[in-house]
This record gives sequence, C-alpha cells and structure tokens, in this order.
Amino acid sequence: MVLTNTYLTRIYRLLATTLLVTAALTSTPLLAEKTYELKFATLAPAGTTWVKLLQNWADDVAKQSNGRLIFKIYPGGVQGDESVVLRKTRSGQLHGGGFTGLGLGMIAPEVRVIEL
Repeated sequence: MVLTNTYLTRIYRLLATTLLVTAALTSTPLLAEKTYELKFATLAPAGTTWVKLLQNWADDVAKQSNGRLIFKIYPGGVQGDESVVLRKTRSGQLHGGGFTGLGLGMIAPEVRVIEL
C-alpha cells in the first residue's frame, strides 16, 4: 500500500489533535488542588499587635500551603460582638474567632473559673 501525502497529513492532524486534547485535559488548571478560605473574626481593632500577629500567621499559612489555605481576617468587631461571632461560627458563616474570657465563657462556662 502506498501512503499518499493526503493520508499522512490526516494522520499528522489526528495525532496533533490527540496530543492537544490530552495536553488540555491534563493541564495545571484542571489538576489544581482546591483552595479553602477560612473566615476569622475578632474584636481586636485593625492595626493592633494582636491583628498584626494574626495576619502574619495567616500569611505564613498561605505561603506554607502554596495559597491553598487562606484566612480572611475580620478585625474590629465588623462581624459583630462575641455573641454574634459565636452564633455565626456555629451556623457556618464564620470559621472561628478571637474571644475574650467572656466569649470563651459562652462556649465553655468552666473557663471562667480563671476570672475569680
């Protein structure tokens, strides 16, 4: 059987198309791992040592996880007081919060023994 230029051209096109489709299906965006954003609220005002430390820690976590785990920090009570933050955390709107002794006492009353 004699292979013609037309036949070879079709084979090359089919091979090229197959390689392009394979490359597209196995490209990085499709294989990228899922990212997660955790929302954290605190009464501490923005710019305070507490919030700066929290943001530095969040930046380190993002770096260590290659950007897959990101913390969104809500400082200064923008998400509400401690009881509201606790309610939002229990309902899943927030993932955590920074609490004072009063807020911790709402979660586990026995913690308030240190306030005696």
